Amino acid sequence: MGASHPAPTMGLMLKEIPDPPARHTAFGSFRKRIVVWFLALVTLTLVVLILTTRTVLLSGVTDGANEDVTQETEEFTTFAAEGRDPETSEPFETPERLLQVYLARQIPGPDEALVGVVDGQLMQMANSPRPLQAGDPLVAAALENRAPSGVFDHPDLGPVHWATVSVEGTDTALLVARFTDSGRAGVSANLRAISIISLGALLLAAGLAWVVAGRLLDPVRQVRTAAAGLDSRRHGQRVPVPEHGDADTIDLARTFNTLLERIDTADDAYQGILARLEVQLRSWLDRIRQRAADTGDATLRAEAEEGARVLATVTALTSLTVGSRPSDAAVTVAAESVGRDVEKQLIAAGLPVALVSNVHDATPVTLNLDAVTLAMGEAARFCAGLSTPVELGVEIKDDALSLWARERGVGCDSGRLNQLLDWRPDASHPEGQQAGLALLRAVADAHGGSAWAQSTRGLGTVIGLDLPVLTTGEVDS
Repeated sequence: MGASHPAPTMGLMLKEIPDPPARHTAFGSFRKRIVVWFLALVTLTLVVLILTTRTVLLSGVTDGANEDVTQETEEFTTFAAEGRDPETSEPFETPERLLQVYLARQIPGPDEALVGVVDGQLMQMANSPRPLQAGDPLVAAALENRAPSGVFDHPDLGPVHWATVSVEGTDTALLVARFTDSGRAGVSANLRAISIISLGALLLAAGLAWVVAGRLLDPVRQVRTAAAGLDSRRHGQRVPVPEHGDADTIDLARTFNTLLERIDTADDAYQGILARLEVQLRSWLDRIRQRAADTGDATLRAEAEEGARVLATVTALTSLTVGSRPSDAAVTVAAESVGRDVEKQLIAAGLPVALVSNVHDATPVTLNLDAVTLAMGEAARFCAGLSTPVELGVEIKDDALSLWARERGVGCDSGRLNQLLDWRPDASHPEGQQAGLALLRAVADAHGGSAWAQSTRGLGTVIGLDLPVLTTGEVDS
């Protein structure tokens, strides 16, 4: 028979205790989250800045093109109305001569094209930086359009702003074209430079955010480091308050110590309640035993046995409180002996148990053996209420000592199992199950482990403890 738990279809966990590495990971993760959120904000700001800059620069290119086209058309209109032929000093006799003289006097920019249109033929300077051909889509679109100006979306050069000015009473016109590809290329180059600078700024911001987050979280780190050295099984421990530390660290340490003081106060009150309850139970049990001895009443003897079990549970709970955990409360024994000791004591208590799986090495473990035995007794008692015999198992898994009690063949539904796991008093089951569960939880918490229960109707139930109690110490004699 293997040592592994049966594969259940329904399981419930009482409580999980996180270990210190998880807290360290959470602390580091919090610092990373601060950096990530800061970088996200900076990145969003840079993206908005780059997009806004792009919009402004492209708008400037468009406005510049419109201004150039407007200026050229106004100059031509003025020249056509007031200009004189330089050879005759008279008004131009033909539109062709007008265009010839006007074009000869113009010096178009590198992104401009000035073209005269006479009877469908183009007239332009030989050294024009942007020569146009009669079959160009731009020329055709401008001449066929009834509007005097517009924007042509060239497939290769992008938007081209154009305008036509007709000579009154003729088919002659001046075509002005302003290309924006160079301007848009300049905008793209500027944006690339800005993007590279922004990337450098983002890397600088990442380093700055990491340093600032570390400084902000340094008080938390210092207190966490100090708290990690505290022993949860000792009473009255405090985090050292630095004498010359920064104000945040001092305030956080004092706040943490205030919380520890409140915990100690609550633990002292809990311990006092349990101590008074133990005294009352002992007094009541002595009276019941005396009456049972005097009368020989079987009912009184049964009550005395139940009372003894409850008293043992309360005594174990008292030993598990923080304020009542002296160094001799826990013992260091070989793992292979735990199962045999638990089985021996449970059999002596009248429980039908059998150890079917045990650890076969002498790995030392430190635990409160009496409390663990009582807790496993409660688990075995619940299983025995379903079917007998009850199997006991002890194994080492995931660096923890796992103890379990199991019954085969009956199992229980989720409602019955929830009754076991619910610590609150249940009027329909007053026979002491809640006290047993309180002990299971107390034992698990005191050892930094977990208590669990699994069940499958028709197959069985298993209840156990996983206790991280492996140690490198010497076994007690």
